Amino acid sequence: MVLANYDAAIRKQTNGHFELTIHQGVQIGRPSRLEVSIFKKDNHLSKIEVGGSAVLVSSGKCITD
Repeated sequence: MVLANYDAAIRKQTNGHFELTIHQGVQIGRPSRLEVSIFKKDNHLSKIEVGGSAVLVSSGKCITD
């Protein structure tokens, strides 16, 4: 999310839809791809959508009393 905010902040366009693709984990054998859609309106970030694929590394439960 930080990268999406940074990307939106440095773009000179005040309105629009921008897309980023982030590849990570390839060198350690756990590749994932994040697709980020950034929406700007009146020079402000109005929405960020994140999706993509990943490799499951672990899972668990959170138990509260």
